Formats: sequence, C-alpha cells, structure tokens
Amino acid sequence: MDRPRQFDKSPESEIWNAIDAFEQILKAIPDDRTALETLFDAYDQIGDKPKSLEYLVMLVQVIIEEGDTDSVPWTYDSLIRIGEGNAITNQAIKELENLMLNMGLPSPSELSNPGTSSIQGVDVSSELSMAWTLRQSDQLTEDEYSLIVKDLTENSTKHVEVPVSVQHVLYDRNFSNLEKVLAFMSTDSGIPFVHLSMFEFDRSKFSTLSAEFGVRKGAMVFEQLGKEYLVAILNPNNQELRDEVEKSIGHPCHFYLTSAQDYDSYLLRSRQAATAAEMY
Repeated sequence: MDRPRQFDKSPESEIWNAIDAFEQILKAIPDDRTALETLFDAYDQIGDKPKSLEYLVMLVQVIIEEGDTDSVPWTYDSLIRIGEGNAITNQAIKELENLMLNMGLPSPSELSNPGTSSIQGVDVSSELSMAWTLRQSDQLTEDEYSLIVKDLTENSTKHVEVPVSVQHVLYDRNFSNLEKVLAFMSTDSGIPFVHLSMFEFDRSKFSTLSAEFGVRKGAMVFEQLGKEYLVAILNPNNQELRDEVEKSIGHPCHFYLTSAQDYDSYLLRSRQAATAAEMY
C-alpha cells in the first residue's frame, strides 16, 4: 500500500503521520511498548496485515519479557486473526503458551475468544488521529501526546462504560488546558460546541441510537427538531462516524462537540432512566 504523498486532514493521512512518528521512536527505543501497540493497531486499521503482524510479534516479545499475562488473551487472539498460521505466528503463539505454563496459568486458548480480540473491541484509530492533530497544532507537548496515545491504546483493550476518547484521557489526567483544546477542536472542525447539561434528558430521543452505540462510538442524540436530529460527539474530526450516524438514523443530523464530562453525565442519566423504567 502506497503512502499518501500529501498530508491532508483525512483520517488515513493522519494515521500515516502517527505511524511515521512512532516508527521514529522505535529507531531510538526498539522495545518501546506504546510505539509497538500503536503501530500494530494503526497498520491493522488500514488493512496492512504483514506490517501489523510484524509489530504484533515484536510486541509479544516485550509482553513475554515483562511477564504481562493480562495481555496474553488479546495478543493471542490477534495472532490467530491476522497471522494465518505461518511459522512466525506459530512461534509467537508457542512462546505465549510457555509464558502461561511457566506462570501456572490456563493456556491462552482457554482464556481467549478467537476472532474477537479485546483490542479490536474499540476502534481508536480516529482518536489517534485526533491526538496527532492536537500535537501538530501545538495543543499538546510531545510528552503529553505520548501519554495520550499510551492511555488510548491501553483503554482500547479494557471493558469500559464510557467512550475511549482523547477527551476522556485529558479529563482523567486533569489536563490544565482542556478548555483551550475544546475551543481548538470546535474552531478547527467548524463544529459548534454545546453544553449538554443545558438540555433535559429525553429517553425517546436518546434511544434513537442505542446506548451501546453511545459508549462504543462516542455519539448520542440529545434533541430532535421535526425530522432533524441534534447529535453530540466527542471527536469532531471523525467524518466516518458522522456518516454512520446519519445512515443509521435515516434523517438529516446536525453535529455538536461536547465535553467528556457532559457526555458521561448524559450517559449516566440514560442508565438511571433505564433502571427506573425496569422498576415499574
């Protein structure tokens, strides 16, 4: 697959920018785990299986050296999914099995669910692109950018009840310039900012998209005007998500950027409403 010759703001071009950055990190630190995880996931997202497998096998070696048994199931599943049973894949699988055996733990096949690796449960490619945009625009320092990528990669492998997003990472880390970043996101994308706390929760409107969609995708309906829907999102640069939302709803949508805090509060109100409904 040829790399884009020009750097535009499309998600794939930004992924290539991130790939370039992390490949430079690996030249200096060959076993940097964050770089390996990010490169595996990035190449996997753009469909380059050979490169994705190359970095996954390197990552497996680091996981074995660290004795990180918690990461064995998803790496095992990923090897099965993209490795196609070649010799390199089989060797990596054998080494993972030996790690678990030496630790007195169940084999990877007993712990995993082949074909549905946890790292694939949440697609963070658009969030990696958002982080790269913020770094390139000097909204983040190099250290802040590295921490965000690390958190995104790790959170993508966990069971979460809120979206995995750049915003959530910044909020969780008490990022001091969060309001400035939100203002940049809105201005750069041309998508207006909205305070969801100013809107009453309406279960019928919220349910236009499933609650699971709201958690996994980072988009929720908060208002309806006739046959047009107002949708809150966390990543204004994710055009693919906006297209998916409009296709799912089947009506025109107007998108608004909101904060992670407001988004999570709205999700909480939806859960409380669902619980109350079940009681009656």
